Amino acid sequence: MDKNERNWHWIFKGKEFKFADENFPFAIIRFVHTGADHLPMHRHGFIELVFVLDGSATHQIQIPNVGSYECKISKGDVFIINPEEEHTFHFDEGERLDILNINFQSSFLDGTFIQGKNEVRVMDFVYLQPSLPLNVRFGNILKLSDNEMQSVITQVDNMMFELKEQNIGYIHVIGLYMALIFTLLSRKYIQAMDRGLVQNSNKVQSMSNIFRVMGFVEHHYTEEISKEELARIGICGVRNLSRKFKECTGETVLEYMHRLRVDKSRRLLIETDLKITDIAALVGFNDISFFNKTFKKRMNITPREYREKNQKEACNRKKTSLFA
Repeated sequence: MDKNERNWHWIFKGKEFKFADENFPFAIIRFVHTGADHLPMHRHGFIELVFVLDGSATHQIQIPNVGSYECKISKGDVFIINPEEEHTFHFDEGERLDILNINFQSSFLDGTFIQGKNEVRVMDFVYLQPSLPLNVRFGNILKLSDNEMQSVITQVDNMMFELKEQNIGYIHVIGLYMALIFTLLSRKYIQAMDRGLVQNSNKVQSMSNIFRVMGFVEHHYTEEISKEELARIGICGVRNLSRKFKECTGETVLEYMHRLRVDKSRRLLIETDLKITDIAALVGFNDISFFNKTFKKRMNITPREYREKNQKEACNRKKTSLFA
């Protein structure tokens, strides 16, 4: 596994990294951070699976309307940064951080790794753990042993070879290697949960099925998802899932999904020039009238009014800064 320059995989544009090859939303990158890098708070539209290969730093993560959290990370730690979560690293004098990122879009998690009722937990590290409260999620970072990390690096080397050669079926093969990594991580996470080694593990255990459903919806909110599919992932009946989900979140599954879709559309309305009909389709609304109605119900203004209002405010801020 080579240490690659960041721009080998990324095109940095404004506040987001974008994939150099949008036809396959997947990339691997390894680099070393030091205090001299002055890495700003940043976010991106893809999932970032982070392995700390060596060194240490303070990781800061910030989620709008949720809060922020800081924790020390060091060799062996592995964690997930969800799309749109702002984060950065801070360094004490002499600290450095050698990290490996596996980056992919939600479309890469198409549900094929969840094969049956007895295997739904195999994706808990990807679907459940990133949905937990920040203090639980980053207060209990998964730590791999040297042997476990070497096993991951072996699979990463295999994927790097596939990315380089691009022989027939290489995307499928990469998916198989990733399925192996996901399974290894979830096994370790589940063992820690079942042994009560995770902070607030009893509370998390009792709500784990709902957190798993929330995580699945977070990664598949643009798709049509049946109640039966969600009940299978939540390991319960449809009625029981609906009741437990409302008790846990204060929303129905449909309300939760609509809120996710509207929140994603708000950012697209502000940061892109895409047509509103295209934005509606991108976030999972196939009916533009229903999108407008749902958006207005949540935001009290239409998508068009929301875009115009924010564009006007951005323009005023720009004028103010020019004359400051």
